[in-house]
Amino acid sequence: MKIIITSVLAFLLSTSVFASSHNQAPVKSAAIQAFLDQAVNGSIEDQLLIGDFYALGHGAVGVDYIEALTWYDRAAKQGSAAADWRIDMVFRLSYETLKIRSESTLTRERL
Repeated sequence: MKIIITSVLAFLLSTSVFASSHNQAPVKSAAIQAFLDQAVNGSIEDQLLIGDFYALGHGAVGVDYIEALTWYDRAAKQGSAAADWRIDMVFRLSYETLKIRSESTLTRERL
């Protein structure tokens, strides 16, 4: 199962699939549209994959923690422990990102 998820995630990261809007982003690939359709219809695995896509960022979308959390939350509400873990990781990543940006700003101001 991990190999399949890793392969799909690698595919997602190697192609430009989503436009940069939050609501019903257009999808260029029929395969990705199928993942999105399944996620919308309640597939926990596909919700996690779409969440991973947004958490890692890709192409024009970039990292979108809010959209990632939206998909992880859908999976968590269905009892997914993996979604709970990913939600925690997104909060940690977003905190670290803000911390690094803050430290970078302070360093530039000192120079």
